[in-house]
Amino acid sequence: MRVWGLFPVFFLGLVWGMAQAAQGPTIIDHSQRLPAFVPGQVVVGFAPGAATVARAQAHEQVGAQVVRTMDAIAAQVVSVGVNAETRALAAYRQNPNVRYAELNYLRPVIIPDEGSEPWPYQPGTTLDFFNEQWGLHNDGQAFFYDQVTGELGAIEGSVDADIDATEAWDINTGSPAEVIAILDTGIDCDHPDLAGKCVEETNFGPSEYGTTDILGHGTHVAGIAAAITNNDHGVAGVGWSSGLASLKVCYEYQDPLYGVVGLCDSAASAQAMIHAADMGYAVVNMSYAGPSGSAAEADAAQYAWANGVVLVAAAANDYAPTRMYPAAFDEVIAVAATDWHDNLASFSNFGSDWVSLAAPGHTVFSTVSEEYCGQIDCYAWLSGTSMASPVVAGAAALVRAHHGPAATNADVRASLETGADKTGALGQDFLAWTGNGRLNVRRALADDGSASGTSSVHIGDLDGTATTDRPGRWTAEVTVTVHDDTAQLLTGAAVSGAWSDGASGNVSCTTGFSGTCLLSKGNLKQGTKSVTFTVTNIAYDDGTYDSAANEDPDGDSDGTAITINAP
Repeated sequence: MRVWGLFPVFFLGLVWGMAQAAQGPTIIDHSQRLPAFVPGQVVVGFAPGAATVARAQAHEQVGAQVVRTMDAIAAQVVSVGVNAETRALAAYRQNPNVRYAELNYLRPVIIPDEGSEPWPYQPGTTLDFFNEQWGLHNDGQAFFYDQVTGELGAIEGSVDADIDATEAWDINTGSPAEVIAILDTGIDCDHPDLAGKCVEETNFGPSEYGTTDILGHGTHVAGIAAAITNNDHGVAGVGWSSGLASLKVCYEYQDPLYGVVGLCDSAASAQAMIHAADMGYAVVNMSYAGPSGSAAEADAAQYAWANGVVLVAAAANDYAPTRMYPAAFDEVIAVAATDWHDNLASFSNFGSDWVSLAAPGHTVFSTVSEEYCGQIDCYAWLSGTSMASPVVAGAAALVRAHHGPAATNADVRASLETGADKTGALGQDFLAWTGNGRLNVRRALADDGSASGTSSVHIGDLDGTATTDRPGRWTAEVTVTVHDDTAQLLTGAAVSGAWSDGASGNVSCTTGFSGTCLLSKGNLKQGTKSVTFTVTNIAYDDGTYDSAANEDPDGDSDGTAITINAP
């Protein structure tokens, strides 16, 4: 299927970041300058069953004021005063009703400050917008406008260095019912190429501009994922018919080194993920990243996954194997960026042990907000894993629509990952950078949507917690995560195990959407100092239990057994 968007060039309006687009985005030194957390705020996660009065007493002891509550994950954001964060964290962490206390981490999105240079219109000159979208269909065409030299078609691609979007659209063009939540700087939902797409606009952060996309980043991301397609106007969105929800989690910040930056706090990110799950949205896209893993964000990702949401995030632009968050959470599809030859983009993070997929993210043409560009109906080239992530998010919405309501988020993810190309247009080994390859949405749609087919299963993680029931009694809980032999989470795996040491008995549970299940041993006497849980078997229809492959990434067990100490 071929879609067309042939325009006289004066319709373009602002061309944003043109000088930088061919080189890549600004590389951020996360250790310097940009704020690492929201000053004066702490995120507190309470133990299961902690009473309201116990929470209030914990805050009172610290002198904190609640500013945000996330009931789904038993967490609250509190104000403790600037420069009082360290003292507050220490106090909360001593409280037996507190599961964790952490800073409200900030993740940046960089907005190139290139000014508002209009397109140099020449009468009779036209630009084929779809031709500019090399990542969707690449036949080696020339594309891009080089502002420095004034050359049209300054870059030439390589044949088939693309996601086979046109072939995929011959199979399915998606559904408005499959909504992609864009957690970002907002979306210009009045943009002519996005009008009628947005089902919601909500601001979860402190931006003084409400839901308006002042920075333009979120509008660019939204257009990649689901711009109105085949309407003889503008650009094509990977998700074609998919709906959009603008969940603004990033606010505007002027940095003396980087210029205008969007800062996205981890608590707003967590709350928006929970909201997207509660609204029944199909996909969440998060085009921001930072080096600090947030427990609240991790809980929110688990909640969203357990409620059927496909989670996608940018791997970041440090050209390093460093794990970045929220992309590095197990429930999230981490996305690296490729260029028009199928090479890893010169700025993209990578790592076959944590980055799931790669997708086109270098010099990507998409929509830009009126508030940033100063004109309506603006389009621009931008580079970054921020641009690669919504390519996968749009593909996830297509796959979900194609497989139908019976398909789980695990099925969708499995289709995207198993259908990915392992080898690039020039013979590149995508598995050197990612766990599964570069997205091929046609092959993902052709997949039957089954997440099964594994030959073995094993423990991916064992986590234990202890909580006080009542005076003199306590409960031990174990969360079991099950993986297949490709490290994918498994739904429907029956875990058997046994308690020992200070407890006894055989127990079992079955993993849900998140690939996890919970086992508990209650009414333990205070004199029982610790108990041990040992996995004895995992039953799964399409795989056998391989105990030798058991693992525990956080090191609090040996992968097969875990000891839990009394609180």
